[in-house]
Amino acid sequence: MSETTQTPESDVRDKVEAIVAGGGDIRGRVSALVAEASHAAQQSGQGMLTLARSVMESATEALNKGISSVPADGTLRQVIDGVGDGLSRAAVSAKMAMEEAKSQGKQFASEDLHKIKEDLTSLSSLYVQTVSEAASKTKSEASSGFSSLLEHAEQARDRMLPSVKSAIDAMVQDPKGLGKESLQAGLAASQYAAGTLFSTMGRFLQEAGQKLTSEGK
Repeated sequence: MSETTQTPESDVRDKVEAIVAGGGDIRGRVSALVAEASHAAQQSGQGMLTLARSVMESATEALNKGISSVPADGTLRQVIDGVGDGLSRAAVSAKMAMEEAKSQGKQFASEDLHKIKEDLTSLSSLYVQTVSEAASKTKSEASSGFSSLLEHAEQARDRMLPSVKSAIDAMVQDPKGLGKESLQAGLAASQYAAGTLFSTMGRFLQEAGQKLTSEGK
């Protein structure tokens, strides 16, 4: 008997569908989910933009199934905001990871830095297109409603940009880590292994999530 393997992407999709079906604070729960999944998306090579697309497509699929008690327009607005919030938190965690490494005299692997920098840059330029393309697949949305969602996506991107830019700036300040070879003695000893940046981001996101949970209680 064959067993179905649950991949990280399918797990996220299932959770998004459950969030949409449950209603309530959709924005907050989507934000937490995206933040939690962001570093894993980087480690797997999926990237944060692909994660955003998966979340939006899962939300539209759930709405097309008619499982939400909340109007499609309101649900998608909350999902768009939640994705933006979660990605902002991921960008902040990347900056914090860079600052921690700098304070310890360490450098992340150049491949990690290239990957996260390209991913953050793509969020700046392609976020609106990505979420709006997914939203346009919602069967119940009229053209006028879609235009409104497009504007909402632009607003979400604008709120996200300061965090994204700040994280990119922190990486640009480390030209060695971004690929310039150095012959300085001892550099290898100060170089983190590939993937460490993403696990460090995950640690900061987990700590922030625990703090938010504690404050909520």
